[in-house]
Amino acid sequence: MDDARLAQQARTDPQAFAELYRRHVRSIYRYHLAHTGNVKDAEGLTSQTFMAALEGIRSFRGSGPYITWLIGIASRKRAFFPREKASGPIGGGSSHPCFWPTHRQSRGAASPNGSAF
Repeated sequence: MDDARLAQQARTDPQAFAELYRRHVRSIYRYHLAHTGNVKDAEGLTSQTFMAALEGIRSFRGSGPYITWLIGIASRKRAFFPREKASGPIGGGSSHPCFWPTHRQSRGAASPNGSAF
């Protein structure tokens, strides 16, 4: 199933969103890592990006690729990152439990701090 159909389905089906997450988490993580240069910051921003995508899935119209919409969210999260970081660690310094365990179980590669990416 293509991303646009999955995004439509994800409005009511958590498994559809989980599939979108699995397809795109590595790209979003790499995007954030390239811009922050820090594994923990990239993980936090990736978590925030997917939480925002889940909360806003109804706003995806399908007029462009899903990854483009997702990168737009990632870009906005990154734009606000320095202000958030100055006031404390993102997400309390831990990964969001709804997303990371699934990813760690499905991928074998690990980042330098032991996280799976």
